[in-house]
Amino acid sequence: MAWLSERLKELLGERKLSIQGVARELIIPRAYLSQIVSGSRVPSEELVRKLAEHFKEDPEEWAFKTRAQPTIDEIRRKYPTIAPQYMRNVTDKEPGREPPYKLPKESMEAYFQGSIYSWSRARQFIPLETIEQYADETLKVFAQKMGRAPEFPLDGELLVREVFGLDVRYDDEGVLDGIDASLLGCLYPDGSPSPWSGLDRIIAVNSSHRYQSVTVDFTILHEGGHYLFHHPQDAVATTRDGVYCRSDLVEGAPRVKVPPREWQASRFASEVLMPRGKVSWLLDGKQPPEIVNLEIYGSNFRAYFGVSQAAMEKRLFDLGYKCAFGRYAYANVTQAPAASRGRT
Repeated sequence: MAWLSERLKELLGERKLSIQGVARELIIPRAYLSQIVSGSRVPSEELVRKLAEHFKEDPEEWAFKTRAQPTIDEIRRKYPTIAPQYMRNVTDKEPGREPPYKLPKESMEAYFQGSIYSWSRARQFIPLETIEQYADETLKVFAQKMGRAPEFPLDGELLVREVFGLDVRYDDEGVLDGIDASLLGCLYPDGSPSPWSGLDRIIAVNSSHRYQSVTVDFTILHEGGHYLFHHPQDAVATTRDGVYCRSDLVEGAPRVKVPPREWQASRFASEVLMPRGKVSWLLDGKQPPEIVNLEIYGSNFRAYFGVSQAAMEKRLFDLGYKCAFGRYAYANVTQAPAASRGRT
């Protein structure tokens, strides 16, 4: 409940409110609220929502942020059952809807873009700190499995096999192109049979073409992020729409939103492939918002982490650094805002 304690202290200070006054308005004992503010008492979810409403904040977000998040190992133990059964449980709550697993395409496109998980409805809000927490835990589990600290650049295929129990299939037959010509990878989790002899628990990587803005390991970890956040029921958060795209944060940039699920998966891949501690070390200890001269650091950065130019600049931007002599205007202090923006 550390988050709730800190948030309440901030709000009380910002609005110059007393614990006694808030407790009186909510009709709860002052001592009880004082314990919640100090972090020594765990309130019920109902009270968490009442507190959020009292301070005119989102009760769904407060409820989610104060809910205990499952660890990766807990998720893996809790959800050994196949995806169709999970999807059946979801669709049973909405009578009259066809279960996505009955659709003709046995793929995650069918599962997550079907009648229930269309992009217009799948707007799960997952706090950034949760993505960071799971990325950090993924690296710790990987180190435990390998018996040593992770080596960089990371072997994405080895990581998802050891941590998530997923195998990687490289598609040079054009199967993924047949689903969507722009598809770089596809996840077939528990019980979702793939086109390859009905195999499941695999990540398929499109080998028929390559995009310069991504790498194979990034694609693999991106799909691993989908498995971690979007396949198990407990890892799917509330249906609150959030701000997910860097363009919302950049003055003069077009307000184009990346679908929340895709943003979350890509951010997870970045956090795992380029841990912030390693980033700072590689930049000779530079801290945000310092300027990073990519003519000096760029080649070593890309080689050490095994990432593309686009992934490098996006990661630096997300961490709050400013880039000099990069390619993408949103991250680059040496380019005008109107300059060409690459797609990442």
